[in-house]
Amino acid sequence: MSYGAYKTARREERFQQNATEIQPCRYSIEAVEGNVFSPQYPHYYPSNANCSYFFPMRKSRRLMLKLEFLDVRPLSCSTDYIDIYQMHPK
Repeated sequence: MSYGAYKTARREERFQQNATEIQPCRYSIEAVEGNVFSPQYPHYYPSNANCSYFFPMRKSRRLMLKLEFLDVRPLSCSTDYIDIYQMHPK
């Protein structure tokens, strides 16, 4: 059993994210909620892309991250991954 959601979009529709690019492929997201996408989404991201998304958090908030679509290379490829960590521990 599975559960999901979907959205259809016209080919010319641009996907809008709530991230501000602060350096090439380095994004800061300060909106309370929104969307983030890999570079060039909905197309494949560029080869050798090394991107970071920073979510500055207030003490009273927690981050809930929902990956609705994740397409990385097969298990034999160790270079495609997502690493999630807390930069400043409590």
